[in-house]
Amino acid sequence: MVRNLALFFSTFTSFIGILIAFHSLVLDDGPWIWNLSKAAASVFVVCVGLLTWKYCRTDTPHPFTERALLFSVMTLMVVGGAGLAWTLHRSLVSDDIEAWLVIVIMIVIVQGCVTTIHLLECARTHGNRLNHRSP
Repeated sequence: MVRNLALFFSTFTSFIGILIAFHSLVLDDGPWIWNLSKAAASVFVVCVGLLTWKYCRTDTPHPFTERALLFSVMTLMVVGGAGLAWTLHRSLVSDDIEAWLVIVIMIVIVQGCVTTIHLLECARTHGNRLNHRSP
């Protein structure tokens, strides 16, 4: 069940990440550094989604994939929290809240939490592969 939730959230956030990256690079007319940073964050979210799919769809995932996914989802939660704080700060300063952005950021944070729970469940059921050293 947790695995399916992780796959669902990673698919949703990857799709939204592609849309935001496209909008930032092609359609948005803001400062180039701001558009580039939005696109880079969106590409990171898409990469975490692809890594989640790679991990969840293989029967015997490589230990490197587990460590990379754990590091990525932890970073995703931190970046999501920072993005949420920034969005709420901007809404307080400008009196214009972007409700859709708050929802998307919350889903990114939930994706990180659900994927972490799935990783911990797999480590508990299949032995602690996160600490396994590959030859």
